[in-house]
Amino acid sequence: MRRLLIVGAVSLTSALAVSCGDDSGDGPGGNGGTGASGGSAGNGGSAGNGGSAGATGGAGGNGGSAGASGGAGGSAGSAGTGGGAGSGGNAGSGSVDPDAGTDGGTADAGDGGGPPPCTGCVELRVPFTASGQFEHFQLAFTARSLADTVVTFRVGAAILDPSGQTYVHTFTTDASDFTQVSGPQTLINAASFTDTNTFIDLIIDFDAITDANFDVADVIAFGLQVGSGGDLAGPTTSVLTVDSVALTGGTSGLSSLTFTTSAEGFAPNEFSGSVPGEVRHHPL
Repeated sequence: MRRLLIVGAVSLTSALAVSCGDDSGDGPGGNGGTGASGGSAGNGGSAGNGGSAGATGGAGGNGGSAGASGGAGGSAGSAGTGGGAGSGGNAGSGSVDPDAGTDGGTADAGDGGGPPPCTGCVELRVPFTASGQFEHFQLAFTARSLADTVVTFRVGAAILDPSGQTYVHTFTTDASDFTQVSGPQTLINAASFTDTNTFIDLIIDFDAITDANFDVADVIAFGLQVGSGGDLAGPTTSVLTVDSVALTGGTSGLSSLTFTTSAEGFAPNEFSGSVPGEVRHHPL
């Protein structure tokens, strides 16, 4: 404000001096005032925001409005980036059961699905629904002597039962009075089989049979009985695998079973057992 007053005073003094000077001739005309500079061009309007990312690209934003003094219009906003596709869900985990069967496990070759629990073997399945049930799997033949003979079943467990309420044992039957002699029970659990890749030997030594009612010279069958104990809590399926049945000693004329191309006659006993079992052959 002070600067403006001083400048005003100086201008007034100069004007007076000019008016009091020699007025015999016209003095030179004053310079024209400098024209005001044009205002700077207005800035372009901001570009519109791109459309939101979606399944397809969003629409481009609208161009910005022109500036107040002829500024260029803002550039159009870039199109929004398309949204990424959603990730696929993870596959569900399969059951520990090596077969689909009726108990909902993972399919194997016996069901037209994945790999079987063994090859060159038979798979024995028993669907228990209660305690005290059993099924017999056997090789039946015409009556003959099995004196001096030892039969060795090479057996694995495709499912281990932590409850200790399912078992397997050997048996043999004669023709004289259909006397059946059983071997000791083996629980189908980790204590007996360690894991599902382990095979153990279950043996019938005919010379070691002490039952006086059994006629070792008139045998018609031998095999494995699979059963459920008295404290079985609920439905469960036992799945055993038999890699081979070896016969050594004696002169029975029977051959060992290798299950390379078939079950070789090893099958459930149609006239025994309280629950229907199943034999599935898995070729080598």
